[in-house]
Amino acid sequence: LQPCRITSKRMDFKYSKDGKELAEYYDDLRKQHELDCQQYNKPNDCHALGEFYETVDKNFTKAAEVFRGLCERKYGRSCYRLGSMHMAGRGVEQDVKQAFSYFEQACSNDNVEGCQNVAMILRSGNAEGVPQDGKRALQLFESACDKDFRNGCFMASVMLLKGEAGVARDGPRALDLAVKACDLNHTWGCVNAARMLEIGDGVVKDQQRSELYKQRARELAESS
Repeated sequence: LQPCRITSKRMDFKYSKDGKELAEYYDDLRKQHELDCQQYNKPNDCHALGEFYETVDKNFTKAAEVFRGLCERKYGRSCYRLGSMHMAGRGVEQDVKQAFSYFEQACSNDNVEGCQNVAMILRSGNAEGVPQDGKRALQLFESACDKDFRNGCFMASVMLLKGEAGVARDGPRALDLAVKACDLNHTWGCVNAARMLEIGDGVVKDQQRSELYKQRARELAESS
């Protein structure tokens, strides 16, 4: 959520047992978000209002209305949120095919999370009305990875390591992507890189490098 633009109120008040002060604060914050959206009509301001409805008020129907309007304005973040709501059936009908459509719109409007979810659905082949397409899924994962989205790197690595969904197995490429995921602090990217190098799974064994990625995996796991 974007911070409230009201800066004159103190933020260090003590909450009463009945939550009155907290409720008043949220009321003020809601009004400010609504005012920002109405006054400036900027997608990021209105998206913040939709997130407030969704996460604070738990008014999913109202949040979906805001996100839908913004998605029609080609605001990728809102298309992604609306797709997520359709996946979960939160405030809208649960509909994976509809969710997929919104994720595609998000992806088309530069939202990397939307691209990642399109790829996940295409990889699985389990969504009714959405046929499996491993080649396109891999392309989307790698595109997300190019934007330093670590889950994209990891999932592309997994597909190439296993040879999933009609994608040819490619050990060296899978390792490169696992290493990049690890460099981006993805614990399982480090784990997979270490394992591949330890047992020579599609690549030449390298115990010294394997130990480095094992250590990095441990560090990430301990810090999470």
